[in-house]
Amino acid sequence: MSRTRRFTPHVKVKHTNYFRLTAEEDGTVFTMKIGANVSTDLLSYIEYSIDEGESWTKTYNQDNTTVTITIPSIDTNQAVIMRGSGRSLGYSYETNRDYTQIYSNGKKFSVSGILMTLLRGAFADRNTRLDETTEFSFKAMLSSTKVTHAHQLIMPPNVTKDCFNQMFHNCTELVSSPLLQAQTLVHGCYKRMFSGCTQLNYVKMMALELTDLTPVSDNATYQWLSTVSSSGTFDKNRYATWTTRGANGVPTNWTINLVDP
Repeated sequence: MSRTRRFTPHVKVKHTNYFRLTAEEDGTVFTMKIGANVSTDLLSYIEYSIDEGESWTKTYNQDNTTVTITIPSIDTNQAVIMRGSGRSLGYSYETNRDYTQIYSNGKKFSVSGILMTLLRGAFADRNTRLDETTEFSFKAMLSSTKVTHAHQLIMPPNVTKDCFNQMFHNCTELVSSPLLQAQTLVHGCYKRMFSGCTQLNYVKMMALELTDLTPVSDNATYQWLSTVSSSGTFDKNRYATWTTRGANGVPTNWTINLVDP
């Protein structure tokens, strides 16, 4: 008896776990710039793929050198997935500061997937923690870009000093934030994180308490929601004890929903 061999077409698997940049306009070019002071002991390398992981392009970091990674142009609904190896994308000591930034050529895009794959590669999941010894890990990473949505971005379950400081600062197209699942906050971790995001109207944050530091500008949520949309929704941990309203807490006219962590 003869058998007929059937052809099974190759289907690309969408890797939703990796950090993902999805274009919302044709001709989108992403650039990642690693600061010269972000040393190789903080960040070893970054890889990206524009074909859902079938092929990867690896760029090694270099000490005392600004490393610029320019990713080939993609079109609407296409994505770049990224992974890396390291402890932090940012560095700050006194006046010597440098951060890693990701931006487009003025085109709109969304971010999703597991943020920590940028530091822990394919081994990262939603429970992968930031290195407790590092600070400024993702500071200003997407600041002043055309990112529109971040609600499908999976953040780590903990925070460190200034880790997300200004991460989305002045992202005027941003309307939704990622789930901020950390329940304990520290010095400057969300400082100015969404300040200047004039269209932002949704935040979900699970902190049980806010910090109370001197000076006030060191607090975890200092000016974090300054100059956002005049109305919006804030999902808050139902077990939280804090009640702060305004730019350092929940914007004054926003609706608060109490949710389970």
